[in-house]
Amino acid sequence: MDYRHVRGETPKILWQSPNTKFKMNQKHLFHFSRTFLQALPFIALFLVMACAGYGLAQAPDAGAAPPATSAPPVYPARNLAPHVFRPINPQLDDFETEHIHGMYEILAANPDYEWAKSVTYRSDIWYLEIEFKPMRTITLDLPGKDGRLQRQIIWYLIYKVRNPGMVYKPAPVRLDAKVQQHLKTMKAFGNHPLRPERQFYEISQKNDQTLRFIPIFELVTLNARKYDAAGKEVPDRMSYIDRFMPLAVERIQALEDPGRPLLDSVKMTLRNIKPGEEVWGVALWQGVNPTTNKFSILVNGLTNAHQWSEDSSKYGPKTPVGIGQSFKYKTLKLNYWVPGDETSEGQRSETFRMGIPGVDGGVDYRWIYK
Repeated sequence: MDYRHVRGETPKILWQSPNTKFKMNQKHLFHFSRTFLQALPFIALFLVMACAGYGLAQAPDAGAAPPATSAPPVYPARNLAPHVFRPINPQLDDFETEHIHGMYEILAANPDYEWAKSVTYRSDIWYLEIEFKPMRTITLDLPGKDGRLQRQIIWYLIYKVRNPGMVYKPAPVRLDAKVQQHLKTMKAFGNHPLRPERQFYEISQKNDQTLRFIPIFELVTLNARKYDAAGKEVPDRMSYIDRFMPLAVERIQALEDPGRPLLDSVKMTLRNIKPGEEVWGVALWQGVNPTTNKFSILVNGLTNAHQWSEDSSKYGPKTPVGIGQSFKYKTLKLNYWVPGDETSEGQRSETFRMGIPGVDGGVDYRWIYK
């Protein structure tokens, strides 16, 4: 740096503005640099105090309420037109509360026990009411096995279950002597055989039990087509179990009714349904053969009614308990057929029709034991 201004010499002009008469020489630059260096500590102290004050001003008060966060939008549930949902008659039978079987484990040890040849077992029967909307499909981009998005057709069925709170509970009843004598002479009551020593029961209804719906939705194709290695067409009877697809549930809920939560089969199993309460759900199927035009949907878990049988030939003196027993559970069967050859993308509800001609007498639904 040139220090000639200290010795009284005229410093050389370093810069002059073309628009003004301001001139900067070495003397001006020296004084400006020295002044800035002297003020630098005060500038730094001022910045530190300013930042600290800003932090204290922004700190939340311990006694103040937390800041309100933006809540997601709430949509009102849609009012549906009458007959949008199809109700199902549970078709309960008082005789479903009893089972007559032999105690073959005891008879295997001693076949002379006559009382063990026919024993009546009784149980309480509960049920859930179900209604469903028409069957539909939706086309979505979902992750495939390789993690990449793939365009897929998802079949889905929206339903709602209600707990009526009714539990069929058998209880012994005393009958008039003449009525009891008359019933003992009857060999059957309807399609159910009667024994002379039968104890008569009445069915009472209890209405304070909380239930859970543990659903199993199975879609069974009846006449889908596939081709073997030689290119010959062969019938393909396939079974598809309800799938867990949270992304598809979100899209379906946004399409059908944003204000109505839909539970998939996994979330439905965790939901306690109180008496009189109604819960909405959706069943989904992925990868259904598009060539099918006749299929059935089997719904299990709506009741604990069941049938069980035993094979007496499998019992012996050392046979473990329970060998030879088989159980069948009351299952709802919904029948559908699709006009046309193949299902197309974006197929709407009017395409699926209930009641398959020539299957189960053409009825829309029926109760079976499976």
